[in-house]
Amino acid sequence: MNIEKRQQKLKRFLDELKAHTEWPAGSALKLHYQFTEASETEVLRENWQNWPVAPADLVWGGAKRHHWFATEVEMPVGPENAELVLRIKCENVVLMGRTQGQGLVWLNGKTLQGVDGYHPDITLANDVKHGETATLHINHYTGDERTLCGYQIEQIWRDTAATALFYDLNVPFEVALRLDDEDLRKYRILELIDEALLKLDYRDRDKFATSLPHAAEIAEKIYALKDTDDKPLVSCVGHTHIDVAWLWPVSQTREKMVRSMATALKLLDENPDFVFMYNQCVLLDYLEQDAPDLFARVMEHVRGRRFEIEGAMWLEPDVNIISGESMIRQIQRGKRYHMEKFGVEPKILWLPDTFGYSAAMPQIMRKAGVDFLVTSKLSWSDTNRIPYDAFFWHGIDGTAVNTYLITTQRDDATTFRTYYEPDLDVSYVKGAWKRFEPKQSHDNVLVPYGHGDGGGGVTQEMIEVGRRMMRGIPGSPKVTFEGIKPFLDRLGDKMDKAPDAFPKWVGELYLEFHRGTLTSLGKNKKFNRDAENRLKDLEFVIASNRIANQNAELHSEELGEFWRFTLLNQFHDILPGTSIEEVYEVSDAEYEDLFRESEALLTDALSKSVETPLAIINAIGNERSSELVHVRDIDEDVLSIVATDGHPVPLQSICRADGTSEHVAALDRLAPMSITGLSPSSVETPANQPTQELSVGPRHLENAHLRAEFADTGEIAALIDKKTGRSILRPGGRGNRLVAFEDKPLRWDAWDIEWYFDQKSWPIETASSFEVIEQGPYRAALRVDRTYNKSRIVQIISLTADGTVLEFDSFVDWKESQTLLKAGFDLDVQTTEVKSDIQFGHVTRPTHENTSWDFARFEASMHKWVALSEQDYAVALINDSKYGYDARDGGLRITLVKSGTYPFETADQEEHRFRYGLTVANGHSVLTDIARRAECFSHPLRTFPVGQSEQTQAPAFEAGAIKVSCDNIAVHAFKASENSEEIILRLVEEGNLRSIAEVSFGFPVDQVRRVDLMDQAIETLDLSASGTLPLSFTPFEIVSLAVSVRREQ
Repeated sequence: MNIEKRQQKLKRFLDELKAHTEWPAGSALKLHYQFTEASETEVLRENWQNWPVAPADLVWGGAKRHHWFATEVEMPVGPENAELVLRIKCENVVLMGRTQGQGLVWLNGKTLQGVDGYHPDITLANDVKHGETATLHINHYTGDERTLCGYQIEQIWRDTAATALFYDLNVPFEVALRLDDEDLRKYRILELIDEALLKLDYRDRDKFATSLPHAAEIAEKIYALKDTDDKPLVSCVGHTHIDVAWLWPVSQTREKMVRSMATALKLLDENPDFVFMYNQCVLLDYLEQDAPDLFARVMEHVRGRRFEIEGAMWLEPDVNIISGESMIRQIQRGKRYHMEKFGVEPKILWLPDTFGYSAAMPQIMRKAGVDFLVTSKLSWSDTNRIPYDAFFWHGIDGTAVNTYLITTQRDDATTFRTYYEPDLDVSYVKGAWKRFEPKQSHDNVLVPYGHGDGGGGVTQEMIEVGRRMMRGIPGSPKVTFEGIKPFLDRLGDKMDKAPDAFPKWVGELYLEFHRGTLTSLGKNKKFNRDAENRLKDLEFVIASNRIANQNAELHSEELGEFWRFTLLNQFHDILPGTSIEEVYEVSDAEYEDLFRESEALLTDALSKSVETPLAIINAIGNERSSELVHVRDIDEDVLSIVATDGHPVPLQSICRADGTSEHVAALDRLAPMSITGLSPSSVETPANQPTQELSVGPRHLENAHLRAEFADTGEIAALIDKKTGRSILRPGGRGNRLVAFEDKPLRWDAWDIEWYFDQKSWPIETASSFEVIEQGPYRAALRVDRTYNKSRIVQIISLTADGTVLEFDSFVDWKESQTLLKAGFDLDVQTTEVKSDIQFGHVTRPTHENTSWDFARFEASMHKWVALSEQDYAVALINDSKYGYDARDGGLRITLVKSGTYPFETADQEEHRFRYGLTVANGHSVLTDIARRAECFSHPLRTFPVGQSEQTQAPAFEAGAIKVSCDNIAVHAFKASENSEEIILRLVEEGNLRSIAEVSFGFPVDQVRRVDLMDQAIETLDLSASGTLPLSFTPFEIVSLAVSVRREQ
């Protein structure tokens, strides 16, 4: 008999054995039902027997609905080795998967387990004694419009001995199938399986039961076979990945978390060898609120070391778009939550599903006490494979952290994509080792297993398969059940002891996939940038008050809630714009609440240090001059503003692209980290005349630094840097060329921009109007009105009197679907590289396509700026809310709008308001100059109203709370410590320059300590005799300080 025929025969009789593991235990249970959105507490108190009886062909389902079923079940005395199983059936098949029919089961009013397409069975043996009657409630949620027909709960006897035998034989069979035909172990395993199956007698149930021990005795011989091969070890940990929002809103995620944890906890109770890991603090926090009984059981299993708490962030955010300070707060909140609730300090950044990894992360991780990054998503790249899976990752500053890429894939996989929510079976176990590199350096891989996103996580079947592999099967890797921490401890120890045995990766971990997430749902990204800026301002003002008055209110609770909301909406399917419409309906409203409430708190906080009706906050660590202040919250009769020196400054009315107008004023200088009081005045002040250099004409705009000439299309035909005489545009090139591109990705509409996007495009070359709209004294501007198909694009192009930025204030009423909008500039800069702003520094990327790696970066991330530069000259695009760009052949294009249709059908088909600008710099610090301008552009000066206060505690820091002597050192945080009376400062070198800086304080200082990113002390620093602090910085270094204010006794 050839091997193939034997395998066919054995498969047939293994299926026969499986069929004999179960048989009916009686008729389907009588069910009562109702559809209601009442609370669980209310429904469980009702007399369910008054509900209608559910017919076998019950029609149910529908979008965003909860469906309750209730019944009684009497626990019968069954045959020997038989357990009662209640199996939910729908449409005559098992309940379908992750997004439909997910439910939670209560037994006698207490949470029992979740049910879903992967978990249709309810077992009661550990909870109900024989002869007892129990009440079951099941609450199903259906998410979409699909109508379901039929709902039943069948009663089934499951033969535990036969089930155990099935796994004892089937798992080795799956191993044998994957061995070469020349491998002797294959034949030995198959012979024993064949022998065991021949012992089974199916003539009746008694004969079958009698034959089982004989077959089991032979099955044991498989596990006694000697396998002399040196085997790799596969560490398997149960897990369930749950997106905080995606194809469902956050409110439904909270229910998914309860269902998933109920299932995991039941498996932990019933399987003493099972180990489960979970990471997202935000969902554990929700669990404590929504199901405190389950949370208490989680804590119990954490103490028992079988429920592993890991993952150092509050949730799994997008780490391309969020600011560096947001990234720190994600880690701070996550680590503190785990330590306070569970007594566990996470050391691992668990980000399996995030769309690329910023090169700023290694330093942030290391300085926050995080040792490892674990991910899987990089394997989803569409062009190149990261060549290894365990390596040292070096960031922009040179800091290295250990990194592990999950390698779980089927052993017959034809792509290099791996998975973080697979089954636990022979194929995935063998595939995980097959995929791993470098094998010569390490012989242990990780398999996190369990269905995600409401699929309930681990199943009992997975545990049974894992147990057989743990026993040892010839030709299979060794398997162990353990958490990710012991696995990574072993790997980390080996990497520390033999670093030369492991490769390194320098720079960003760019995902060659999901490039459109940098642009989708532009409004949401603008809200995030605004929230980060507002929180920086607010923290600075509150800290300033605390410096002035030791008893000043810290508003910790309010700030905590503002940050909690901001961090929540940085989740990797919310901020990237890849969730359903309902998610953004909720987040839009909550952002409005955040902005309103934070501004009210800011107004109140300003009243403690400012005596004037208005104030300006400069929460940037550099002096600001030649900038306009946007004067808001004033009456119509106000004609000027008066600074504290008594000098009135006239106002200019300026126009916005959306049709609104506002007033601006030019103040000479604003100190770094300062709060300046202003008073509105209705006294008419002679308006300044526009300077000679500021001029505007129908197709002309000019100031002391730049001269722009425009074509009738509204595009820039010529752009001259007057200080150097250089033409910024290459010969024949244009600037601000607006182009629409067909955007039809292969699959993931909101996520992806494909390599072929620019093969079909439509230049937007017709201006319906083009006119002079402002003529000074502070700003001159042109207004261009364009239409494209059904959409309207209005831009106000402006220069300020002494500004170095040509600004494009834009209003886009976008009515297109599956269409990208970009603005391009044909620049005359000799370079093969582009510099892009990221968190706490910048990265360098090629502008050519020499290699497949270069080609695949056809859309990349930026924060506030992107620049083409020569040794002493640079041209940059800066922005207030955009994150995607491309740079090829001397051109720069900023991506403005992407309007995908899935999962949000009309995404981005709305009004957009954003600003971008072009700026030039020359000299020896061009990137520092650009970074400072971009920071100011992204965080414009505006007036804030000052609340009423009976007593002002101290004058505002008009001269600046701190000053740093080097322009390349940025201040990213100035806040009151959450744990002490100190002020926390975050200083960052952003120019890739070694620097020695002097930090001057605008308040008396007692002591300064260097701290890590968890605010833990590293060392006490020495102040100079004059009270300044000398600090040395390496390129891109983050320095955190805890400053103690000297108080008068």
